[in-house]
Amino acid sequence: MSSLPTKNQSTKASASGGEALARAEPTLERFYGEIAPFLFGETSVGAVEQRLGRSASGSDNLEFYRVLVRRNFDRILSELFVSVHTLVTRDHPGLWPQLVSDYLQANQTGPRDPNLFGLAFSDFLAARRDQGGGYSPALEELADYHMCSYLAASAQDDPEEGDGFEVRLFVRGYTFPVIEIAKALAKDRATPLPEPRPATLFIYRSLHPPHAVRIHWPTAPQLAALARRQGVALPASLSGFEVDAVDDGLAQLISAGVLRAEL
Repeated sequence: MSSLPTKNQSTKASASGGEALARAEPTLERFYGEIAPFLFGETSVGAVEQRLGRSASGSDNLEFYRVLVRRNFDRILSELFVSVHTLVTRDHPGLWPQLVSDYLQANQTGPRDPNLFGLAFSDFLAARRDQGGGYSPALEELADYHMCSYLAASAQDDPEEGDGFEVRLFVRGYTFPVIEIAKALAKDRATPLPEPRPATLFIYRSLHPPHAVRIHWPTAPQLAALARRQGVALPASLSGFEVDAVDDGLAQLISAGVLRAEL
């Protein structure tokens, strides 16, 4: 007759079982670490199945899943950065798939939310241009504009966020007229890029109903009011305004739904 296991034996058995379970059931972190190289074409189906176990749906379906994932990311980027996609496919035939592939490769550890996957796309394009990619700076500026518009549109109206800088309100200085370019390309993809025309603008989700995303080109007193609101030192070009002029600028920004009436 066999005896019951001792406490020590039970502990060892439990530890052994726990180790086996840890080996058999990879953590989510390990799963992402193993699956990412596969999704980005660095490992084969056989290699990932050897590491994680056989796919319940079959090896062929796992390979097809990789294709679907890449197509989905391509669609996300091409729809979010529609003006960039138009210019790249028009002016650099065949380049877009490579840009998507390289961006995915460079951002494997980026946000897993597909809607936020494009956060670094503008910086990515700027880096490629700096490396001699031969791209216009308009591409990275358009990418930033589209991303800011999306973030502003999806931002929650939270009074605790204050004015919501870099959440629902984005202050940008672009060298190209990105709004004009985006609208023109939406009507005619053959529209040539205009010459640089630097401007400062606000991309924001209005605090007034219907809370639409709007563009505002601020006056100098309004910029001074914004700087004062943020508590930053005024540049020399904005430091000469009378207090009344800055107060009027603040009132105008509040009226336009850019800033909150009270903080």
